[in-house]
Amino acid sequence: MSDATLSQPAHQVLGDLIRRLAELAGDPTMEPATDGIAVALQEEPPANSAGFDRICSAFRLSAFERELVMLVGLPEEHETITHLARVLHPRGEPRMSFSTIAEVLGLGPIGRRHLRDAILAGPLHVHGLLVAEGSGPLPESGLRLAAGLWSVLRGHDHWPAQIRRRTIPAVASPSLDGARLANALDGGRRIVVVTAATRPPTELAAVVRGAAEAVGTRVVVVSSDDVTGEAQELLSVHTVAREAHPVLIGRPQSPPLTTHPGPVVICAEESTGLPLDDRPVVVIEVGERDLGESIDMWTGLVPELNGGAEHLASLLRVDHLRASRAVDDARVTARADAGPITVADIVRHARRRTGCDLPASGRIVRPTVGWDQLVTTPDNTELLRSILDRVRGQVRVLHDWGFESRASRGVHALFAGPPGTGKTLSAHIVASSLDLDLLVVDVSTLVSKWLGETEKNISEVFAAAERSQSVLFFDEADAIFGKRTDGNDAQARWANLETAHLLAKIDGFTGLVVLATNLRGNIDEAFVRRLDVIVEFDEPGPAERLRLWETHLPPAAPLADDVDLRQLASVYQLTGGLIRNAALAAAYRAAAGDRCIDQRGLLDAVEREYQKAGRSFPGIPRARTGTHSGGM
Repeated sequence: MSDATLSQPAHQVLGDLIRRLAELAGDPTMEPATDGIAVALQEEPPANSAGFDRICSAFRLSAFERELVMLVGLPEEHETITHLARVLHPRGEPRMSFSTIAEVLGLGPIGRRHLRDAILAGPLHVHGLLVAEGSGPLPESGLRLAAGLWSVLRGHDHWPAQIRRRTIPAVASPSLDGARLANALDGGRRIVVVTAATRPPTELAAVVRGAAEAVGTRVVVVSSDDVTGEAQELLSVHTVAREAHPVLIGRPQSPPLTTHPGPVVICAEESTGLPLDDRPVVVIEVGERDLGESIDMWTGLVPELNGGAEHLASLLRVDHLRASRAVDDARVTARADAGPITVADIVRHARRRTGCDLPASGRIVRPTVGWDQLVTTPDNTELLRSILDRVRGQVRVLHDWGFESRASRGVHALFAGPPGTGKTLSAHIVASSLDLDLLVVDVSTLVSKWLGETEKNISEVFAAAERSQSVLFFDEADAIFGKRTDGNDAQARWANLETAHLLAKIDGFTGLVVLATNLRGNIDEAFVRRLDVIVEFDEPGPAERLRLWETHLPPAAPLADDVDLRQLASVYQLTGGLIRNAALAAAYRAAAGDRCIDQRGLLDAVEREYQKAGRSFPGIPRARTGTHSGGM
């Protein structure tokens, strides 16, 4: 075709190509149909050619290559053209062949050489715009465009199955410099890394989409793991045709979209160690999500909850995607129950939506215990409730009253006391009161003899607690939070580095961390200085032991008339854990004998607890009152 013809809009060129195909087929009966298709294409508005023009400009296609794209795509336009392509194909396939194209364009030997180069080595091949199929000689090969390309060039928003787009909402965030992002996207080939240590890549993608759409820029979000093989070329082609930018979630395994003519955005937790190539790199760091941003998010999602947004912002550290899904779940449940949506509903569904792979050193517990099962001093109860106040009151104190620049958002507590005095139970009660799960850390598997493994295990635990929205609980914490040594040997230096890493993780964690230890003095002072609440659990006195016996023997338990709980409480100095063990052992023994729980059975169980603890048993008192609780 002449250069004058090629300067016409693409849809007019298509009309001329269709007429040439009909002439080449030599079937006069086809002319009315082909003429009708050609006229219809030539009467289309020029706007329908915008996607084609973008493809030609971005991939620098020559006039010859532009015609080639249109010819190869024509069989997808109309069944009449599909029939013509089949008639002209050497093997009867419904595609344009090398030989058909050469004849339509009237190519001589030099033109055919250019055609071969275009198909096998030019931009059409490099960028995956055109594919030659079949194992036979090239002149008999069927040619097709990249999957879905013809549809989008003709104005249809069709995406091929190979491109697995992620449905990510657009989230406005003051933490991302929108102007800087817009400038980074307004350029040629480059990699734009958007990173934040405290935000998951999915949330970063939502923030990028929000900032891009705010300035009228379209983005297409996919997971890095899904951009391999043919999907890389397809993603590049389809984003260019739509005047959009690809955004990848997560760290890619190799340099992404290496032939893409524009910027590629990678959303990752950190920018170091990414697989890069010779393209320029722009790194944009997103700030930590503050309470104000969380409040705005929840207010937008559930405006009907009066004051609920502040409560949710204090309890949950989730991104917009997980928050919106939890709200949708809660709304559906509320409609099914014919009731209003509540904060508790949203928290419960958020917990269900935060499934994650747990490290080997952690396990999730969903506590159900209540305050009625805790026997401790009034001062300790007040301290435990102050932990709840700190978690729930963060919005008012840190955000509304301006303390956010003077205090960290996380809450750190230490429970210290002998075994069995209620430390673990208290951690369960605190988590249950907040409607949160408890991530219990096995400290023995956290520490490794291999260099760097302990730090890796620590990072995995904190990441899992963040993803699962759990209260982080370190039992027997002195094994890892213990005092640092002043030694100069290599072992001491590495131990101190592990402690420093743990301190950094504690400082950066925005949730609730509870440490439990048998001896407060074993905890390193650097950790003690970071603690917000310290609760000292002492061994219970007679009055507390009586309450413990009454708590651990349920009302439905069949007690014999000779049971004297006051005597048990006054004589035997047991902790709550040992009392629980004794009560349960006596119950199983009574059930096995098909009788009530009697005083003798309880005394035998108490004696066994003394033996297990390696303590001397005080013996069995001679006098008994013969009442369940000593007249209480």
